Amino acid sequence: MTIKNAMAIVPLFFSLLAAMAAQETTNDKPQLTIFPHGESRFSIAGQLNFILQGHGRFPALYSGPNSLKDTSEHALSRVLTLYTGVEVRRGTELLFDVEDLSGHGISDALGLAGFTNVDVVRNPDLGPKPYIARIMLHHTIALSGEQAEQEPTPFSISKMVPTKRLEIRIGKLSAADFFDTNSIGSDSHLQFTNWTIVNNGAYDYAADTRGYTYGAIVEYQQPRFAVRVAEMLMPKVANGINLDWNLLRAHSENTELELRPAWLGAKATTIRALAYWNTANMGDYREAVTAFLREIDPRPDITAHRHQGSLKYGFGLNFEQEYRTTSEHLRGQAGTKADTNPLLIPKSITRFHSASILRENAGNGS
Repeated sequence: MTIKNAMAIVPLFFSLLAAMAAQETTNDKPQLTIFPHGESRFSIAGQLNFILQGHGRFPALYSGPNSLKDTSEHALSRVLTLYTGVEVRRGTELLFDVEDLSGHGISDALGLAGFTNVDVVRNPDLGPKPYIARIMLHHTIALSGEQAEQEPTPFSISKMVPTKRLEIRIGKLSAADFFDTNSIGSDSHLQFTNWTIVNNGAYDYAADTRGYTYGAIVEYQQPRFAVRVAEMLMPKVANGINLDWNLLRAHSENTELELRPAWLGAKATTIRALAYWNTANMGDYREAVTAFLREIDPRPDITAHRHQGSLKYGFGLNFEQEYRTTSEHLRGQAGTKADTNPLLIPKSITRFHSASILRENAGNGS
């Protein structure tokens, strides 16, 4: 059986397992996973994400090759992810994820400033084939003897962790898995799907075309606050698949402070302050526009005005607050950046803010 055929039967396999597991789920405590988490030091899980979108005809005064089509259309994207992990020794985990992405977005992901499907990749040359999404070593150094329960995730499979600890992650990962996260708004598979709102829209995190990079993250955790810093690789060109391994030439620094004040007693409050600095081979918007206005270039071409060592930096604020019940949350995000140079991921937003009220569905956790 080929990999393609095997991946095709995965949705049916998980659907059957979900139906079986639903029969064993009690009404007072809904199960949010197909399998209950066991005590084994091995972990294996899967996620299937299908997004179908479309629109009808609409009047347009102008339509070009990069415009949203004014004729009716629909498009389906698909992401299949296999998460695996093993606890090599107490406090040390090896995590390995494989992903398969296929399909496309409406108008081939063109014509919208805030595109509506974050799963779509703007690079048709990559093709629909499985690839390694993440491979990382995760090590936890205990700074206290007190232990606390945590829900296992694809990024940390341990059920018990020290309340005060230092966590180190090295390998291939996604910056968006650890920075500017939000418990109710940053999961594109269960929550928002728009490129501009699934994370802080002004956060240009280091990533290749698919959203991943290589790097190291060091994180200090205690009950009331956390601090995390990271050094990551940048792509060689904007939205490119190849990363630049020369840290003297291109690199990305990220830092975030997370506060959990007890302002409202049992109602959880979380505030995250983010800052980042990207150095890479980036073009200059002003140069491109000036060259066009002076009739040096026939059109504004940002790729003709790249400079190695260009700097881009930005800041973000992320807030969430429980209210009334633990399943109801207020959420807010804001961000800004210096935007002389173009982005290295597929969104170019200088200032961003959003606010929302969400209610978690106790039946399926979304």
